[in-house]
Amino acid sequence: TMSIVVIVLVVLFGVLGYVKGFFNILLGVLKSLSSFLISFFLAKPFGDLLYKIGLGKIFVRNIEDTLIANNDLFSIVITNENKEEVLKTALEGLNIPEFLHNIFSSLGSNMIGDLDGHTVGYYISVSAASLCCMIIGFIFLLIFSSTIILLLRKAFNKLSKVRIIGFTNRLLGSVVNIAFILFI
Repeated sequence: TMSIVVIVLVVLFGVLGYVKGFFNILLGVLKSLSSFLISFFLAKPFGDLLYKIGLGKIFVRNIEDTLIANNDLFSIVITNENKEEVLKTALEGLNIPEFLHNIFSSLGSNMIGDLDGHTVGYYISVSAASLCCMIIGFIFLLIFSSTIILLLRKAFNKLSKVRIIGFTNRLLGSVVNIAFILFI
């Protein structure tokens, strides 16, 4: 019975690979790979770039003004001595989940070298702005890579209309899918 299941899966994946074609399988892998690379390697540097070219300052100013206007706690000047206690109280006051406290703390520490003279509101604003810039960077890069893959898909679809290339594309798609299921 196990042999029958394997044979059915091989035939099924072979037919699906033939229908999809190699180009579509390749582009699907590229899309997944680009999403991983963007989220793992590119989102932070691109977010840092967005922060440095001015988007971060806009976010910091707006977030800090809102925080200080809504609670006097955020106007407390932060020092190395009171940093942990004041920051913890402020983040709890914002109802930020505890697992994010370390992220906000490390982002703020990375962005602000010397704490002297900065308010808690500024510290949290810098952390939040950095996080926002990373998220915007991730979304932008994801849209950009998806657009590139969409253009490639259109080009490959036109290329697949050439008889010999189309057949080869489908045959390779079948082989790749069969190899994939056999690997699994």
